[in-house]
Amino acid sequence: MSKFLSIILRVIPLAMGAFTLVFGLVTLPYQADLLPARVLIALTAICIALYCTAATIIRQLIGRFTPFFKWFLPILGYCCSVADIVAGIVIFSAGHSAVDTVSGNVMMGVGMIAACVSTVAATSTRFTQIAINYKHKIGEHNPHAWTVGQTRTLVTVPTVMTVCGLAWGVVMLCLPPTSYRIAGHVLIGLSMICLSLIWLVDVIAQQINNVFRSENKWRYARWVIYNGIACIIWGILVLVLQRNPKFITPGFVLIGLGLICVSISSKVLLLTWVWHFQSDSAHYVVLLPIGTCLVCLFMSVVLFSVGARDPNYLLAGYIVSGLGAVCFTLYSIVSILESGTEAA
Repeated sequence: MSKFLSIILRVIPLAMGAFTLVFGLVTLPYQADLLPARVLIALTAICIALYCTAATIIRQLIGRFTPFFKWFLPILGYCCSVADIVAGIVIFSAGHSAVDTVSGNVMMGVGMIAACVSTVAATSTRFTQIAINYKHKIGEHNPHAWTVGQTRTLVTVPTVMTVCGLAWGVVMLCLPPTSYRIAGHVLIGLSMICLSLIWLVDVIAQQINNVFRSENKWRYARWVIYNGIACIIWGILVLVLQRNPKFITPGFVLIGLGLICVSISSKVLLLTWVWHFQSDSAHYVVLLPIGTCLVCLFMSVVLFSVGARDPNYLLAGYIVSGLGAVCFTLYSIVSILESGTEAA
């Protein structure tokens, strides 16, 4: 990987993080509803966590991965995730309005995703071992691999986030206030992303440990894609079946979250397709996050246009634009993974 390309691929997540942060801060004073501003600001944590993942892998590829960055980058991502989770809990607990209920829970869910992404960064601190394993038979012992206990710990983090998010989302759906049910829908959608990241962490850990079986490649990628499709269908059903206009925003947000799941599937597909096999199709996987980003962009433009007549569409437009930024950030990660696997 060239120095110029490595800089560009690290700048992308930082630029998208700056976009969500600035966009959220700019809209904060001008929106009677604080929901989109708070969610946009919270999404910055995911972009920073993705930057930590990008920097972790790139520094290994260019030979500049020092012990300091080995610890600093994942810890930075976890700190941002904790900030989101704590802020969400405080807003939800101390607030008394519907906006506080929805935004607090969504910020907490976004922080959970950031924690899962930070775990991807932590797992990737030994990413170069994957290229080394290409030179050995599958199952051959790698002395620099993760231990069984370490692997279980890494997988446990996104698993706990997924279970907690799904459980709390179901509880919120069962409560009568409309704001609780809106938060429940979005929380379950956010938990679907955490679920997708479980498989990504597991795939990276197994390939580092040289125990990933080729017959499992479709199982992992398939379930991540199913997550995205289920989330998109759920969003469409919310838009069609709910007569309350307040459910317009969560409906479109669920569609955007499904597109993020589809973007994550590109990372799983790339890693599984090139495992001990050179696949020409893997080069096209990089375009998948670009496609989902464009869908979010076009969808947000339409929502902004319709928002002149209905503020619920306007709120959705703000949040979907931030989700598009996350999709574009995932493009940089997939490009880095492609460069890393080609190095094998």
